[in-house]
Formats: sequence, C-alpha cells, structure tokens
Amino acid sequence: MERRRPVVFLLLGALILAAGLTAVPTACSTAPTPREEIEERKNQAAEYTEFGNRYFTRGDYTRALSFFTLALNDNLSVDNEPGIAQSYNSIGKVYLAAGQLDQAEASFLEALSLAYRADVPALTAQSASNLGETYLIAGDADRALPLFQEALRQVEGGKAPPEEAIVLHNIGAAHKKDRRLDQALAHFNRALEINRGLKRYEEMASNHYMIASVFSTRGDFDTALGHMEEALRYDKLIENSVGIAKDFHAMGLIHRRAARPEVAYAHLERSFTIYQALNLSAELLKLTPGLIDLALSLDRPGQAEHYRQVEARLRGE
Repeated sequence: MERRRPVVFLLLGALILAAGLTAVPTACSTAPTPREEIEERKNQAAEYTEFGNRYFTRGDYTRALSFFTLALNDNLSVDNEPGIAQSYNSIGKVYLAAGQLDQAEASFLEALSLAYRADVPALTAQSASNLGETYLIAGDADRALPLFQEALRQVEGGKAPPEEAIVLHNIGAAHKKDRRLDQALAHFNRALEINRGLKRYEEMASNHYMIASVFSTRGDFDTALGHMEEALRYDKLIENSVGIAKDFHAMGLIHRRAARPEVAYAHLERSFTIYQALNLSAELLKLTPGLIDLALSLDRPGQAEHYRQVEARLRGE
C-alpha cells in the first residue's frame, strides 16, 4: 500500500486563467472604508479557500486550483501575510498531488517563510509539515523528519490540536517508510485519538488507512482490512471520492496478499470505476497491471484483454 495522498494531472493553464480573475464587488449606497475593504477581501479569500478545499476533496483539482489562486490574489491585494501563507500552502497541495515536487517545495518554502514572519504557530506547523511531506514523498526521510519535529514543537501540548494530529500522522509515515513499525503505529494512533475528539472525518480516514498499511506490512491482513473498512466509512461520510477510490485499491491489494483473488479483483474494479469517473489517468494506470494479472489468474481472458486495451489508450499507444 502506498502512502495515502491524491494524485492528478495538473492543468497549469487553470492557474494562469485563475490569476486573471477578480471578484466583482456588489454595489452599495455608501462607499466602504479602507478597513472594511480589507476585511471584505480577507473574507472573500477565506470563502474562495473553502470552495477550493471542497473541490479538492471531490477530486476536481482544476477548480480547486482556480479558487486557491483567487484566494491568493485577494490576500496579496491587502498584504494579509497569514492568508498569503495559507494560499501558498493550498496551491502547494495541488502541486504535490500532481507529483510536481519542485513547484510544491517552492510554494511551501514561501508559506513557511511568511508563517514565521507572521508568528502564527499553527500556520508555521502546517507549512513545515507540508514541506516535510514533500521531502518524504521524494524519498528523503532524513530531510523530512526535522521539519516534522519543528512543526510538532510549534503546536504540541494542545496549542493547535488539528495541526498537531497532522504532524503526528506525518511523523508516523516517516517512521513507516524506514520500517520502524511500532513507532509509526504509535504516532498514527495518537493522531487518530486527536482527530476522533475533533470529529475530523477525512483525517480519521487517513489515520485508519495508514494503520491498515502497518498491519498489512506485518501480515495481519484481517486487522488491516478492519481499519480499511473504517477508512472507507469515513471517506463515504464526507463524500471524498479520491479517498474512496484509494480505499478500494488498498483493500484489493490486501485481499490479494491474503490469497483472495476473487475479492481482490472486485475491489480493484470498484476503485477503477471511481477513478475513471474522476478522469484520473495516472491512478488508472496503477490499477491496470493488477487487474490484468488477476483476470488471467481467474481465467477471464476477455476481461484481461479489455484492461490491456484500456492501458494502451491511457498510454497513448
């Protein structure tokens, strides 16, 4: 099981398009004061960020990027440094999802610099954690861990529980990458406990997903599947389409390792169907080899050929 994170083909044109968009102010009988205009811009940026987050969760990354860029423009227009940092974090998430690590790193470095300057611990922790995640995905756990530890220092002890839970989760992922499974599990469980108290369902799904990956690595497939069922339940609760697809993919891999090819194939097919609806070609290409192999092992040559053809189309062959 891979580390859970969304992946998408990024349409950079959307970023350029969004940068040229501006909100149209509504007419009013009395001209607003400069202070009112600043607050209006900040509120508009927050609203754009909320819309962006919704589209990001649904897997509509082009629209998410457009709204994050609109938020950045509004924050820049009033020199709202914490808001600018937040916008760079949001845009960095999209680059990270696209696998464009250099651009993600640049966005998160900018966010971290601004967060330090604004002296907002929770935002500093978020930015440092995002930057650390970028390095972890690049395979550099040694570079990631100090950033995670700095992020934890900023928020531990109940200062900012949502950010603390995210950092603990990321530290757990770093430990798992280095196969320190007991330490990884301890951090994932601590993060889950905090998120459960906050009813942060998307984060709880991520925690259960990674806990499942630890048990799968240990060969305890039934326990792993129990946690995957919990991840799926929470992702369905918040209609996290990409998360649901990843959950089915992971469950298929676990069933395959447990020598249950029929069940594995069914789960991989469900994952494929969701990714196909979301038009996420990179994720579909991760599924086709397993679907082809399982179809052949189940004596379904017609289905194997179908997925070969799909794979060829996705690769442009």
